[in-house]
Amino acid sequence: MLFPYIIKASYLVFPASRVRWILPLLIGLMLICLAILGAYLVQGHVVLLYPSDDDRHLPGMLCHLGSSLQALGFTVSLDLWSQAELSALGPVPWLHSRLDQLQRQGGKVVLVLTKATWTRAEESYPPSSRRVDVFGASLSCILADYLQGRAGERLMLVQFESLPPEGFRPFPCLFCGLHVYSLPSQSLGFLTELAGTKHIASASARRKRAGRLRKAS
Repeated sequence: MLFPYIIKASYLVFPASRVRWILPLLIGLMLICLAILGAYLVQGHVVLLYPSDDDRHLPGMLCHLGSSLQALGFTVSLDLWSQAELSALGPVPWLHSRLDQLQRQGGKVVLVLTKATWTRAEESYPPSSRRVDVFGASLSCILADYLQGRAGERLMLVQFESLPPEGFRPFPCLFCGLHVYSLPSQSLGFLTELAGTKHIASASARRKRAGRLRKAS
């Protein structure tokens, strides 16, 4: 509300030649403020991935998780919500477009750990081109990170307690080094990792952020 008065005052104090550069300057300051505010509010990007040949209840649970994360301020990519774009681009280009977005905004790729996930991870190490879909493409990305010693930098695993994965079989080599969270009991840790490690200067701001995450979990 102060900007109209500042602009009006500038006409009274400064000659017309100066007003011509004061107005663009004020607009530039407004845009910078909005950009800073937007960067503070947007938590990051989340790419949710799952094997499409898994339990029939899983798509509904993924949609609920995605909607909940959106309500918390994250942007979310889920192939169930992008069928038209997925058909036009193909699974591999679609996934890489989402990874590029994640690289720009920050965030994580969240892979749902189920029996089918476990089996396909074992089948894909060493990699195979037998299955070309979004989930299969994601396994190739995990393998690349694993071989470069970067496992866990952009990927994490979640498992729904109502859909437990394999029991006592050895953990797939492809997933070694990835954090695993059980939902809903470990929701707080899951959300904390998704929110990232942004530097928060004051203790009160850290307490407020922790309180918001606890409430959301």
